[in-house]
Amino acid sequence: MAEKKYIEPVLRKRPSTLVGLGSVPAAIKARADLEQLLRVHDPELVEEARSRIKADQLPLVRRIALDPAEGEGMVVRKHAIALLASLGANEDLNLLSELARFDAEPAIRAEALTGLGRSGVAMAAGILVEAIASNDMVEATAASKALAVLAQKAGIAAVRAQVEAGPARGKKRAAAVLEKAANPVEAKAAKRSVSRPDPKTQR
Repeated sequence: MAEKKYIEPVLRKRPSTLVGLGSVPAAIKARADLEQLLRVHDPELVEEARSRIKADQLPLVRRIALDPAEGEGMVVRKHAIALLASLGANEDLNLLSELARFDAEPAIRAEALTGLGRSGVAMAAGILVEAIASNDMVEATAASKALAVLAQKAGIAAVRAQVEAGPARGKKRAAAVLEKAANPVEAKAAKRSVSRPDPKTQR
């Protein structure tokens, strides 16, 4: 009787197993490549990385800025927002305004507020004033700093006019921020006088 030969079974590969880069869909690879550029955080390398991002990749940058993320993905989102803010296109400023007002993550709202401040567009003041009144300290602090930066870029008068025309909520805090921005020397002197106790009162 002929002896039966043992034939080793061929194991099927799971669908998730990647054989090589050729098996990765082009869209996934394009996003992975873009996220790698956005992940750069060294100040000396950021500009070089941004210069490698082409105009036809900007729709994907906007998608990344909008998509919820965790961990390292949050860093990529924030860098995408910063890039869009630096470009200053109307479409991008509208996207930043949406993120600043409605995103679930305080850190993302803060990054969008920072971007609006750096944009130099005085009309962004209304959104910053709303955020200054927020109960979230991260958001409120970012909005205050962004309003001061906006005042430097767009001019105190232009930003103050937008604040006065905007909602009442947050106006008082915004006025204080603009006052400091208008008189930085006096503001620093006042801060020093508060931080240094009067020797006469210490006796």
